[in-house]
Amino acid sequence: YHRADLNCIVADSGRRLLAEMERMRAGEPRIIIVSHGVLRRSHTIEQMLDLMPELLLTIVDEAHHCRNPRSRLHDSVQLLSMRSEQTLLLTATPINLRDEELWVQLSLLAPDRWPTLAQFQRTMGPTRMMNDALAQLSLAQPDLPGVLDRLRALQQTVGIRGDPRLDQALDLVLDEGAWNADQLEVSRQHLADLI
Repeated sequence: YHRADLNCIVADSGRRLLAEMERMRAGEPRIIIVSHGVLRRSHTIEQMLDLMPELLLTIVDEAHHCRNPRSRLHDSVQLLSMRSEQTLLLTATPINLRDEELWVQLSLLAPDRWPTLAQFQRTMGPTRMMNDALAQLSLAQPDLPGVLDRLRALQQTVGIRGDPRLDQALDLVLDEGAWNADQLEVSRQHLADLI
């Protein structure tokens, strides 16, 4: 009995988790809560391979702990995700040090979306340019030449080129009257909305 009033089973050991998986394979519906510690045990992982039933939903809290693709926890979550119709990762810190950590976590959800880190980084490149433009825009005195450089680079980006919001953003940056002291905050907000 938990906060959400769901009838859950807490699998506080590998043995209990495996027993509940057996019941699920036999057709009994189950909501199982299991800790990262139980999922990190190599013996449990090996037996999960043989017993894993089809799952409706897997929810992984504190998913940033799965950022190491060579860890047992990552292997367990990958196995659960592959056997689940849906997977939800919850984390407040998806990136601790490198973009690669986010790629590893997103690969648990969609392993074929970005098969390599290089493909992921190419996809995220425009996002980085947009974030850079927003950072330059948020300075006390906006760095409009820097914003303009980022927006022009985005104009050359496949998938973004030709977007009318980008053209509007460029026009706004080039409009000197929009950046007078009395218009600064309104223009800043409008440009942020366009980006």
